[in-house]
Amino acid sequence: MVLQHIFLMTGLLVLSVCDLRTRSIPAGLTLALNAALLLTAICQGTLRLPAAFSGLLPAFLSFLLTLPDRRKFGAGDIWVLAAIGLSEGLERTMLIFLAAALLAAIYGIVRKGNSFRTLKVPFVPFLAVAAGGVVFCHDAGLIG
Repeated sequence: MVLQHIFLMTGLLVLSVCDLRTRSIPAGLTLALNAALLLTAICQGTLRLPAAFSGLLPAFLSFLLTLPDRRKFGAGDIWVLAAIGLSEGLERTMLIFLAAALLAAIYGIVRKGNSFRTLKVPFVPFLAVAAGGVVFCHDAGLIG
């Protein structure tokens, strides 16, 4: 499980830098991250199919909810959320997603201030911070 967390956090950090610099998430990197997490779980014998596939539920729901307007939450964000879901399962993935959304909302409110301009917020860095916090708390035994 530790190796999976190392792959997850390293991948999230690389994808965060890409998202911050280019406002784009390379599909090849997200697919490589998903494949590495899946192969690591298979090789370590920690792959639990119901838990892994239920962890994909937030990514699938995000995909369905953003079909009308793909500019708000892109395919890269959904693939990153799928990687988190494969690694962490449904409960922790939902916690990570909600924490990331809260952090992004606070950032948007602070950054935007009183102006009415549009603000595009890269979401992967917030997913990375939230995932790091949840993984750390889980590994430290603070959450189940």
